[in-house]
Amino acid sequence: MDSFEADKRQQLDRAITNIREKFLLNIDDRIALFDDLLAQIETGEDTEDALKQISANAHKISGVARTLGFADLGLMTSRIETDFGKALAGTLSENTISPLISQVEEMLDHLVSLSSGNRA
Repeated sequence: MDSFEADKRQQLDRAITNIREKFLLNIDDRIALFDDLLAQIETGEDTEDALKQISANAHKISGVARTLGFADLGLMTSRIETDFGKALAGTLSENTISPLISQVEEMLDHLVSLSSGNRA
């Protein structure tokens, strides 16, 4: 690798590190958003809209998580996006919503652990 390629690689690594740090700084906001959306589902307040928002936000996370080194989170959010899309295309009931909520809670646990690790 010549010095030009090495310099470009270092620039790319620094850019990814900066994006990763910003991602970690915003985790608490993401957790709060998902918590609010889950509460909206639990109260029955526009459940379909909350499910759509969860799917859309999972899509956003999935799109960058793997690039930033969070492969497990990327897989979780990709699965959430897919499963929520399928559920929204069908009939929503307690039987379809309950497993989806469990997936989001698992993802939230993972986000909390990333957030805690970021503070250490």
